[in-house]
Amino acid sequence: MSQTDLIVPIQLHALVYNLGVQESQPFHRWNPTFKKMLQEQAPAEPEASPAPPLADLEDKFGVYLQWQLPEAIATGHVDPESGETTFPLMPNRWLIVRYANGSNGRRQAAGWVVQSDYLRSEYDVPPSPGRSTHFLNPRGPGAPFLDFIGRWHQLGPHEPWREPRPRDPELSQPFLTAIGPGLPAFAAFEPYHRNVLSFYDDLGDLREDENLPPEDSTFSYLAVGWYSERDIDLLTRAADIPGLLPPDADGPEDVLKALGWALPEGTDGQELTDSRYVGSALGVTWRRTQAPPPEMPAVGRVKVAAGHSTDDAAEALAEQQTGSLRTASLLKALYHGVIDTLESADGGCEVADATRSTWFAGRNGGYAWQIVDRPGAGDAPARHLRAEEPAWLDTLNANQAAYDALEPELRRSQQRFWTLSWLHGLPEHERPEGFAAQAWEHIRPDKPGNLADDARKLHDRAEALLKAIPHGSTPEALQAAIDDFAAGNGLPDHLELKRIAHEPFHQPADPVILIEGSGARQPLGRDPDNPLPCRLLNGLLREVMIGSDWVPVPGEYALPNLGGDIPPMCEQLVPEFALLDRAVMTPGSGAGPTALHTILSGSDGEYVRGSLAEYTAVWKQPWLPMYVQWDLRYSPVPYRTADTDNWTFNGTDYDWAGSGSQVGSEEDARQRAFRGRSFLAPTTVYVLRSQIRRYLQTFPERETAGLRELARDCEKIDVLSQSLDGFNDWLLRQDGAARLVPDAATAHLTGDGSVVPRPGSPARTGEPEDTFQPVRAGQFFFMDLRIIDRFGRVYDIVADNDHRPEQFPLLRAASVTPTEGTELYPHLRGGQRFVQLPPRIFQESRVRLEAVKARDGARYAGGPQAADAERGPVAGWLMLNYLDKTLLVYAPDGTGLGELRVIHNEDGQKETAWNPLPHAPYPDPEAFEAAYPHLARWVIPLRGENTGRFEDLLETIDGALDSIDSPHAEDDRTVARLVGRPVALIRAGLGVDLKGPPLTDSSWENVLSPPEEDYPTYRWPIRLGDADRLSDGLIGYYATNGEPGDEISYDRLHAVDPLGDSGYTVPIGKGEGLAMPARTTCQEPLTHHLTLLADPHVPVHATTGILPVVSLALPADLVHQALLRIRASFRLNPLLAPVRQTAPQEQDVPLPPGLVMPQPASWHGTWTWAEPSRLNGDGDVPQWSETVIAPADTRFHPDDPAPEARAGYLQLDPTRPE
Repeated sequence: MSQTDLIVPIQLHALVYNLGVQESQPFHRWNPTFKKMLQEQAPAEPEASPAPPLADLEDKFGVYLQWQLPEAIATGHVDPESGETTFPLMPNRWLIVRYANGSNGRRQAAGWVVQSDYLRSEYDVPPSPGRSTHFLNPRGPGAPFLDFIGRWHQLGPHEPWREPRPRDPELSQPFLTAIGPGLPAFAAFEPYHRNVLSFYDDLGDLREDENLPPEDSTFSYLAVGWYSERDIDLLTRAADIPGLLPPDADGPEDVLKALGWALPEGTDGQELTDSRYVGSALGVTWRRTQAPPPEMPAVGRVKVAAGHSTDDAAEALAEQQTGSLRTASLLKALYHGVIDTLESADGGCEVADATRSTWFAGRNGGYAWQIVDRPGAGDAPARHLRAEEPAWLDTLNANQAAYDALEPELRRSQQRFWTLSWLHGLPEHERPEGFAAQAWEHIRPDKPGNLADDARKLHDRAEALLKAIPHGSTPEALQAAIDDFAAGNGLPDHLELKRIAHEPFHQPADPVILIEGSGARQPLGRDPDNPLPCRLLNGLLREVMIGSDWVPVPGEYALPNLGGDIPPMCEQLVPEFALLDRAVMTPGSGAGPTALHTILSGSDGEYVRGSLAEYTAVWKQPWLPMYVQWDLRYSPVPYRTADTDNWTFNGTDYDWAGSGSQVGSEEDARQRAFRGRSFLAPTTVYVLRSQIRRYLQTFPERETAGLRELARDCEKIDVLSQSLDGFNDWLLRQDGAARLVPDAATAHLTGDGSVVPRPGSPARTGEPEDTFQPVRAGQFFFMDLRIIDRFGRVYDIVADNDHRPEQFPLLRAASVTPTEGTELYPHLRGGQRFVQLPPRIFQESRVRLEAVKARDGARYAGGPQAADAERGPVAGWLMLNYLDKTLLVYAPDGTGLGELRVIHNEDGQKETAWNPLPHAPYPDPEAFEAAYPHLARWVIPLRGENTGRFEDLLETIDGALDSIDSPHAEDDRTVARLVGRPVALIRAGLGVDLKGPPLTDSSWENVLSPPEEDYPTYRWPIRLGDADRLSDGLIGYYATNGEPGDEISYDRLHAVDPLGDSGYTVPIGKGEGLAMPARTTCQEPLTHHLTLLADPHVPVHATTGILPVVSLALPADLVHQALLRIRASFRLNPLLAPVRQTAPQEQDVPLPPGLVMPQPASWHGTWTWAEPSRLNGDGDVPQWSETVIAPADTRFHPDDPAPEARAGYLQLDPTRPE
């Protein structure tokens, strides 16, 4: 037998719709609204509505079949070159065979062929009777235009299937994919694809009376799909789909592997030419008036949790179900893949950061360019020995910065142009009188200085800048452009030009709901370790066990007319189907009511010979959750009302202060309605399974035993989740529903046109739901919440009746639970239903915490580098000497500068003195201040008679270092470790950036001349450091005494944990001292100039609540190179020791004199003694003499001079060999 046909299993769903179902189970179905989209610019799908838009099932009793495409055909693949997504063509012919009892009591067959890609406009063959499926035809004259797709042909004794010929074969090329006319739900929602991927069997041939449903019976259905032409088969066309196959794919096995399919063991698939898609529904029970047992959950069984993100809501659900916050935390850690570090010192902080990051969507923050050593370049010159960076690098960075600043301005201008163009094109009755003429003046192409002209000029400027910057649409194209640019500028081979990304901008994500207990059974995707098992014709079932007998496939079986153009192999599939139908019609024993139940309960080969197809099962009335639809009511609580802030920052997020509510009653709270509908997906289970799989592959088996058990438990988890898509757009008066896209000829003016304005009623009535809120802040509750399945069946979670919205027991993550003690309005009932959304800026924004140049505070184009210590961000290094209670101060490159210590002056009073260290390059105060201005300004407030400042600083540093976990301290072999842990004074800039011009209101009242929004003036507190995080290196910071941009004051240290009472150290608090407004990238940046006092090995974190936590860390090489040069200095006074001339031994030259003293234990470097020999002419600056150490011993040395009392420093120089 030739093995050219690959049999791919599919799922065939069969919905029984009888009088019982009609009376007991609600449906919510709708058609695409292509006609309104073409004529009125409406969305392609109708807006969510509590009332069913379509009543197409009423009295249409029968069986509704839907076949589910394999995952490989329903998945789009991204072309890495163009970025376009391509879906494979799907099978366009489907055979349906039904078995039912005939009048003679024997099974009889009926058959139909579905022509999935039939378009009414392209064929002379008439459509099928009944409802047609709307389709948007993208080809031919007048495209796009409304068309109708799909038809069926009933097979009769003299009516075989014949392929119809289109009117224009050149035009009617294969086109049908899983997204059909561009709708993601096309292949999943049954009303979208009637007679394409579904079929309605009205059971007309079984009715004794055409006006009555047939008598009670049991049916079985077989569906077989194929491609009408071999050259469009997926096996043939797979190589033509960009991104589907790996580059080294060779042969059918590689194709099947890429598709996630598997051949039977022992076969190679070399002869395969055609794929066939086969599924069955066995034992479909038909009753005239009795509804089949429902698979959907019982009323009240479903639980709903809300949060900022899926994991946020899942934590709330897990805590409620287990009663354990610990279990909920473990679940969240596993979700983020950090469960292995959860028990570490900062495991909880790591999980919290990962969770908070999912509350936002990242956006491109721009780029900078650096020249770095090429990896593997051998003996390349060290970075610190190179010449200055070439001038062309500065030019490149300037061009990149100009483009990054211009791009969001262009995008905002394009959005404005598209907004007015779209509103101008609305039907006359949907826009205010006179609006079209006013809008035209803004968008007409021939008017200088209008919006169209501005957008065109910005686009041209952006294109010109882009030509001066290496760029590419793929990583390979980008690298090629970079290499060409570097070579063109003469960059040596041992160096390379590298593009680095700036900190990204962020936007808040839509809120998320998580639904538990929905009855969903289908996973998000098939486990990659368990590919879809396919079969060949020689691997079909041969026998099954029915009762105690092996029953082979029948030699005679009912068969519709399978002649004509139906592939011959289809008939070879019917005997297996007939055998399974016999099994489901035969009473069983033990495992279930039929023999098929028993067969399916057995292990491999126990009750079958041959192979059972995947998905073979006894029929149940399908319940296939697909959508969640909501009607929520939102009550805004603005961040600010007049001059009063209604929200307060608690150091992590925002609490509502109880003021600023814009509703005064339940009726008010129900006015602003946001209705939507979105896909449900088991993403939580999918992510957990993926993380478990990763851990099982990474860690030893003895450490993952519990995870294996959890992996099995995951199979039973019934949790679906989905964001409330479009909620943020709704608050911005935008709509992102699928519509016709802008004309490609005007794309340089319109951009992508991904959203359109939602201007409100043309009557300009000022309804409350038309509020524009660029900073989201408020509360909402669900008025209606329901699950809709693939056939449109509905499960109501919340409905607007009998006060059910007020009684809804919503589970809420802590992050969205209303602030305790607050109410939106007096006498509020059902507070448990409200979800609180703290303030979030909708405009793309970021916290900019960056290192700047220590000398002048200038920003880096691409960040500091290790070779540039003198031009780096470190103003100086500090070493706390615990023995002497002194503070050693070093230059940015590690050169010793001085020592701060408490002494007694001539009057016997204590004061803090500054003493230059041996060989300090700037012992003179004026020279010191000129060389290191910020370091000198830091020293000045600490000197003098107020020793409390210095003592409080030492105590604060000491206490802070005890709570900072410096990584890999045991591996640090620098000599600085002999003194203590190094601390750095780091210059930094802090700001909040808004990407591009501010957002504007697109209401009819404001769209032509948008008012200036006030949210860029809001001041946002920024808390630096984290006392609860051991991996945060901040001890404190010095800031301005005034507004951002002012000079840094070193009179006060804002400390994470201040100690002492001198007033020098003050608490950081909750960030109110660094509160500042956001500034757009179209303006000069607004920056808090800071000097951080921090552990150099550990990052410093900044928390705002409105954005993810960000951090600043010094480059490890910069830190390491500087610390390698630090001399450990120990003040000794007095030291009684002689100087000994060391006699030569095997050397001709005598060794230099050495100071006799016990030599400390060896480290890495050379021990020396430095002491002041005399003062220079000014009388203040000492000259230093340095002597090597002559180790003291127990022998007698009669020539030694008398010991002298000395004062100086014992030093270990790491730069000298031992």
